[in-house]
This record gives sequence, C-alpha cells and structure tokens, in this order.
Amino acid sequence: MIAEKPVFGHGYNQFERIYNDRQAEYFSTGKRSEQEKRIASYTIHAHNDYLELWTETGFIGLLLFLAIVSFALIKTKNTNLNYTMKVALLAFLIEALFTFPFHILPQLIVFTSMLAFIGSNLKSERIMSYPKVLSVAGLLFVSICAGRQANNYNAHKIWHQANMLSSGQVYEAADKLYESLYPVLKSNGAYLLNYGGTLTLKKQYNKAIPILQNALLFSNDPNIHLSLGNCYLESGDYRQAEKYYQKAEAIEPYKFYPKYLLVKLYAKTADEEKLCRKCKEILAMNIKVHSTAVDQIKKDVMTLTGGCREPGGVNESVNKKRKEKP
Repeated sequence: MIAEKPVFGHGYNQFERIYNDRQAEYFSTGKRSEQEKRIASYTIHAHNDYLELWTETGFIGLLLFLAIVSFALIKTKNTNLNYTMKVALLAFLIEALFTFPFHILPQLIVFTSMLAFIGSNLKSERIMSYPKVLSVAGLLFVSICAGRQANNYNAHKIWHQANMLSSGQVYEAADKLYESLYPVLKSNGAYLLNYGGTLTLKKQYNKAIPILQNALLFSNDPNIHLSLGNCYLESGDYRQAEKYYQKAEAIEPYKFYPKYLLVKLYAKTADEEKLCRKCKEILAMNIKVHSTAVDQIKKDVMTLTGGCREPGGVNESVNKKRKEKP
C-alpha cells in the first residue's frame, strides 16, 4: 500500500478500507494455508502508527509528524518537569511502534497536552509577532471548527438514540432519526451501516442499497457486505448477493456466518456443485470460539449434506427447488 502512493498516501482515515480490500484480494486469489485464514480478521489499525500514517498521508505526512516531535525533544529547555515530559513522550513514540495510541482518544489528548507543554519552553526567548489579521483569522477558524464539533457531538447523541430504537425493533422511529442525521454523518461508515441495516430490517431494500454502497466509500466492515448481500438476495439479484457474501468471507476467511449465508443462497438457487463444496468446507473447519450460533450453523449444514455423498447429488429440498426453477 505504501509502495503504491509513497509520497502523498491514500488519504486520511483510509487505511481500514484499503487494507481490508487487499486482504480480501489475497484470500480470494490462490490457495492459502489454514493457519493464515485462522489468524486473519477484520483489521482497523496497522498496530504501528508510523506505518499507518505513512500509508494514509505519505512520506510527507510522516516527515512532518517526525519533524514536530523532534523539534519538541531537541529545541526545548531541559528543566526537571520538561525532562519528565520528554521521557513520557518517548514512551508514547515507542508504544506507537507496536500498537495505535494516537487512535485512542484519551491517549491522544495526553500526548497532545505533553507536546504543547514541552513546546511552550523553547530554548530561544524570541517570540514571533503575528499580524492581528492572522490572529483574528485563526480565532475565526477555531470557532468554526468548535461549532462543527458541537454539531457532530449532538448528532452522535441522536445516533445513539436511533440505535436503541432499532435494537428495540422500533424501526419507523429509528429510520426518521437516522434520516435526519444524514447531512451531518454521511461520511461516517458506521452510521451508514446502522442506517442501511435498519432499512434492510424494514424491508426497504431499494432504499438501503445506496446507503450501504455509500458506506463502502468510508469503511470495509464485513457487516456492510453482508447487509448488501441480504438486500440483493431479497431483491432477487442472486449474482450480486453472492458477490458481497464472498467479499465478507474473504475479509474474514475463518468466520462461519458468511459461509453459511452462501450455503443458504446456493440452496435457494439450487446450485448443487457450490452448495456441496461450501457445506463440506464449513464442516471441515475447526471452531475457534464455541458458541450456540456455530453449533446451529453446523447442524443446519449437516441437513444439507446428505445428498452430497454421491457425485452431483443434493438433498430432497434442493432437488425440489431445482425442479420448480423456471
């Protein structure tokens, strides 16, 4: 990903979307080991903030970040308190090699506060005097940003209420709240997933599909692909349903549910070959985490594999669907 756009990067907050695309391509092309499939999962962060920063903002963004930190460590006074702050700052920088502290809000606040404190103790006593026009412009910019953040905070509170209503199956009221939030949160993948998912539960598939398609511009959450697959399945577009189920399966190759939805799709369309192959794949999988859902999936799949023992055979229910197919 870095090699593709090393200078300017793929864009801020785009790591999760692009990385999971690459992961899906990796598992979709070629035979991969069971160990690789077992440890792969939906990935949000790189677990190395420097690599993630380079991927998103390119070498220029990474260089600017390192320049700011280096300036704070080198060009500031070494008082006792300042020295302590610098050591703590180094701890953050080391942690960022193995995890993602700059994506955890409380840690980011502490890091920024320490950086500001260290930066206020420059070795040079000179203070640059800026024109009043720049000061006013800066104050205006901060005020606009603060206003937008206040709107965003209120939108998140209403979003939480909509989620509660949707969880309680009060879909009509939840839909109205989601719709009112669209102008503010239309670039939030998680919100669009919740909104599209509620529309799917309301069986408004034609309205849900564009919302979920828009969500894919900002996130590659497998649940978005599964919801799109469900929408297309209920709309009768089985080819598109298969495409999105397969994408969710490729992002998380050791999850049972995407494979199970493919089994149900193949049973519905009476695709004997794919049905038998997918059923056998599910039954051959080792269970990572036992749950009643996984047990139920395996039980349901077992009922569909009776006819798969013979070449080209399927169970009675699938045969019936094939005969009824125009």
